[in-house]
Amino acid sequence: MVNKTIRSAMILLAAAAAFGQGPKQSDGKATSIVGYLRDAGCVQRFHEVVKPLPNGCLEACVRAGSPLVILTKNEEVYHPISADIPDRDVRQKLLPYAGNW
Repeated sequence: MVNKTIRSAMILLAAAAAFGQGPKQSDGKATSIVGYLRDAGCVQRFHEVVKPLPNGCLEACVRAGSPLVILTKNEEVYHPISADIPDRDVRQKLLPYAGNW
């Protein structure tokens, strides 16, 4: 019983040490990502949505306030954030580019 308690405590301490570290600092270098700017909802629900569709879905989701993401040709998804801490909303700056590569 005591061995189980000690083993459990050691596992919890190891997990706390592994996950309790602060966020890693970036090297400060700017990076460019080329991709398709669209609403996050469709990208998460419909994996075949890798190009603009003529059905107005993107426009409707953007008007409704869906978060914007960048989808690359390799189907990697990037969630744009600001360089500020606390994070500031960048959606308004990105709106003119929604639906474009």
